[in-house]
Amino acid sequence: MADAQERLAEYAEAQKTYMLALDWRRTLPPDAVERSEDTTMRSLGYLFMLTGDYAQARDWYQQALD
Repeated sequence: MADAQERLAEYAEAQKTYMLALDWRRTLPPDAVERSEDTTMRSLGYLFMLTGDYAQARDWYQQALD
């Protein structure tokens, strides 16, 4: 859903959706395949890059790598 919002330039809504997804992933057991927080963090990085907020984009990309 966030991907569609992103494509429609509904960036604030996409950010909310990505954050909800990240919160959900963090509730899963550490060994759950679906817990891959880095995927959502990379998506947030890309979203902030699209909006020109390069500092935020870098922070999300860095978190995805950590």
